[in-house]
Amino acid sequence: STNPYGSTNPYGSTNPYGSTNPYGSTNPYGSTNAPGADSYAFAGTGGRQVVDYVGPEPGPREQVAEGGRRPVVAVLDTGCGAHPWLGDDIVTRNPHFDGHPIGIDDPATDPEVHGDIAGPMDGMLDASAGHGTFIAGIIRQVCPAADIIAVRVADSNGTLLEGEFMLAIRSLVKWMAASPAEGGRPIDVLNLSVGYYHETPDDELFDRTLAALLLVARRHGCAVVCSAGNSATDRPSFPAALWGWPDADFVVDDPDDVAPHVSVGALNPNRTSVALYSNVGDWVRTYAPGSAVLSTSPPFDGGIQAGTRNDRYDLRRETIDPDDFGGGFAIWSGTSFAAPHVAATLARSIQAGLLDGSTVDDTERRIAQLRDAADAQPRGVAAG
Repeated sequence: STNPYGSTNPYGSTNPYGSTNPYGSTNPYGSTNAPGADSYAFAGTGGRQVVDYVGPEPGPREQVAEGGRRPVVAVLDTGCGAHPWLGDDIVTRNPHFDGHPIGIDDPATDPEVHGDIAGPMDGMLDASAGHGTFIAGIIRQVCPAADIIAVRVADSNGTLLEGEFMLAIRSLVKWMAASPAEGGRPIDVLNLSVGYYHETPDDELFDRTLAALLLVARRHGCAVVCSAGNSATDRPSFPAALWGWPDADFVVDDPDDVAPHVSVGALNPNRTSVALYSNVGDWVRTYAPGSAVLSTSPPFDGGIQAGTRNDRYDLRRETIDPDDFGGGFAIWSGTSFAAPHVAATLARSIQAGLLDGSTVDDTERRIAQLRDAADAQPRGVAAG
């Protein structure tokens, strides 16, 4: 961006002061231009913001019969932070296989514990700190029965290294392919709320390696669900586009007898329109709620303070602190949050047979159930 603030004025409105106008600022739009995809970045229009939640915890967690197990969703992202909904009985953090960590395991750089790693004295929470926790909370809400494996591959700004990402994918595939005696663990759905675009011809070589690994996972009954991206373009984003959509001649293979590969765009809260920021195109297979979604947050407290404080009667009285997430919940927008909605929906479609044990050893049946669930997802919202 030519302007680091995301608008032509760093204050978030055309005048940083309270109001001289009944709209709450000297310009009622909250930025110098309210229309457009960038509006989703502002609190109140879908950007990350503090919110209180007064409902019950998702559940109940169904009992597992003898010989059964829970559906398992693996999330490759920024990890998963602390939250009452996401205890160690639900989320596997810092997974290991064959004596080695899967993903990044350095606690000093954990984006879900330390919210301000990039520019630690700037007072601002990093852009992707809490991203993985938010995704885990969506899975928890849509499929309470699921176990979650949180694999950290991204930093607090949402960037990741190709080598670390590929190693994590390869390690997960080995883990799910190993027998129980070898320490293997089944994974039913893999959520990838990450993406990249082709910049050079060599990128297709990376595609082929990644697609081949994901195909092995799919042969083992693991559906792959990917966010389509937030660039408001029809330019294919990967790994979302690594499935057999028309003209996808670079896909290694996409047979009919493997678990589905699903690319997911975002809907607005009304669920009757696609979010303006969401990528679209023939390569986007389905759309799900992704804008102004409520989910879990680590208890971050950034450097922004409440706008007004006035203590009385030995009470702390102040306006809302806009980056104090101590309550544990937030609103946020992105196809990153539409993907786990679909991932959890697919996990829920196979949970009955897994919980009672009837399909634990029947990979073909689970694949058929996952494919049926993927085919049942909406293809978008028609203009009208």
